[in-house]
Amino acid sequence: MRETLNFYFTNPKPTPLRPIEIENHRKVICLLQRRGVDNAHRLSYDAGRELLAKLIAVEVREKE
Repeated sequence: MRETLNFYFTNPKPTPLRPIEIENHRKVICLLQRRGVDNAHRLSYDAGRELLAKLIAVEVREKE
C-alpha cells in the first residue's frame, strides 16, 4: 500500500520532447517572430503554442 501512495505523491519526471514536437516548436518560434514577439526563442513549447493561439485569435477577431 505504501508504494502505491508514493506513486501518487511523487512528481513525474518531465519527458523529453519528441522529434515532431521539436520541429513544431521551431515553427511556432518562427511564427511568433514574424508577428513581432521579442525573445520568442525563450518560450517553452507549451507557452509558445499558447501565445501563438492567442495572437491568432486576436487576428481573426479583428478581421471579422
